[in-house]
Amino acid sequence: MTSSGASPDAVARPRMLRMGFSGLLLEFDDTASRMAWNREIQREPVHGMVDAVMAAESILLTFVDPVSLMLAGVSLQGREPEPLEADAARLVTIPVVYDGEDLAHAAELAGMSVDALIDAHTRIDWLADFAGFAPGFMYLKPRELNGAPVIEVPRRDSPRTRVPEGSVALAGQQSAVYPQPTPGGWQLIGSTTERMWDVSCEQPSLLVPGDTVRFAAVREHISASETRGAEAGADLDTGADAAARVDAGADAEAGADAGRGADAVVARIVVDAPGPQALVQDVGRPAVGSLGVGQAGAADVWGLAEANNAVGNYAGAAAIEFLLGNARFTARDDVTIALGGAVGPAQIVRGGASMGQPATEAPVGEAFELAAGESLHIGFTPEGVRGYLAVKGGFAAEEVLGSRSTDTLSGLGPAPLAAGDVLGVLAGEGDGGPNADPAPDPAATAVHTVEVIEPIDYPVAGEVTVLRYSPGPRDDWFGPEGLEHLEETVWEVSTDSNRVGARLKPAEDAQPLKRVRSGELATEGMVTGALQVPPNGEPVLFLADHPVTGGYPVIGVVIEADIRLAAQLPPGARVQFERVVQFERV
Repeated sequence: MTSSGASPDAVARPRMLRMGFSGLLLEFDDTASRMAWNREIQREPVHGMVDAVMAAESILLTFVDPVSLMLAGVSLQGREPEPLEADAARLVTIPVVYDGEDLAHAAELAGMSVDALIDAHTRIDWLADFAGFAPGFMYLKPRELNGAPVIEVPRRDSPRTRVPEGSVALAGQQSAVYPQPTPGGWQLIGSTTERMWDVSCEQPSLLVPGDTVRFAAVREHISASETRGAEAGADLDTGADAAARVDAGADAEAGADAGRGADAVVARIVVDAPGPQALVQDVGRPAVGSLGVGQAGAADVWGLAEANNAVGNYAGAAAIEFLLGNARFTARDDVTIALGGAVGPAQIVRGGASMGQPATEAPVGEAFELAAGESLHIGFTPEGVRGYLAVKGGFAAEEVLGSRSTDTLSGLGPAPLAAGDVLGVLAGEGDGGPNADPAPDPAATAVHTVEVIEPIDYPVAGEVTVLRYSPGPRDDWFGPEGLEHLEETVWEVSTDSNRVGARLKPAEDAQPLKRVRSGELATEGMVTGALQVPPNGEPVLFLADHPVTGGYPVIGVVIEADIRLAAQLPPGARVQFERVVQFERV
């Protein structure tokens, strides 16, 4: 059995579907055409394109604005990709202890015994098809069955909130190894100690698209191999070369001098108390989805821009994102700072509160000075959940793949801040400007152009927030009645929500969404704002740290302007969705 599906000489044209106002989904019926179009787009990107994410039967293109998306549809109609020539595949063997929590259930779902499932899983030669969901997460599908039956099992009805690193899993006719602890809805059948993603290696990903993968059953785990074997084949157009250029960076105390060198740091701020969560965030990594790496960055880019604008940084410079307040910071040197986003009562304490020194109120959206020895105390946030602290020049944190942002799903970027951490401050314009955080390429993100941040009423627990959305691309899985039910229902934000997504459940006596189609959806690219609906019918609204790809249907996408509200939804807040009309055709 091969997975190409079509003659290597035939490159079919894709079907095009919109995903919100900035995403264009290209659908294919065969692997050869998908691979050929991916190479074509990687070699000559479409004007205004931010990223291209290949998935099981599709490629998701994202754009800087709706106009670029509309013009892309016309541009792609004139393309004639050349077919790919066959490349020699690299063989990677992964040892597995078949001890997964879902092993017996997966065998039952597949209609075979546990021993037969293990035999089939190890007999099949698997094709490393594409990266997605998380860095190092490679979707595998049968390349050669070698006499084994096809294994097919559905995903779990409700995803786990945490799947252990090294879990070997099945979903549909695919297999995969989870590279780090993440949420996930696949059936777990085993575990391995092989490192699937390691930024300390020249090639961070153990697998690259085109590899042949074999699983070998073992009785017990052994230490993960120290080497990665042979280099990947030539010209796979997977983005692996970009991953190989990741610089692990040098150790530095609390990250104060990482990335720029000590001579770039002109001041320092101490984290006295981080609150429930405090992270370094900028605008993230908008063009590395082909590595399976999400954009991450500030959940509320408007709040980030509000703080940065006030101190004279470009709007997407690295700042601190804090959750629900209750945070304290002390300046070791004189600094200019500002607050933005959802912020509770904040005070500047001079000389330390224990010394009885007076405190003054700190403004939001305005720059103010914090002298050496002074502290900023931020109280509980009563409206919204995420606030931002910017400093003139930006924070000097570790850079990974061109960004200082922390990705809570993949673990990339600086560690969450802890009490006692010391953060370096870069020189701003007029203080050695070349050392300051530079603005990114305008094609990568539009946030740095934000000059005026209009005030909004942030969401409050128990109150209804209206979010506007555009239907599709998979609203046909729910039918017209499903869209009406989505809009008429009041949804409540679950306590399981985080930077990956806001989990929604029907409020009061309302019912979850019901599908009108059965079967499994092929994994496809995801965008921020996507409303992905697992089989339990309770939508997950994807936020900044969402996976690059997902396998549940997206009934609609919240418009970019309302992500500001979505990112500030506290647990217990109520949500209703209001439909907006997009262009009828690409």
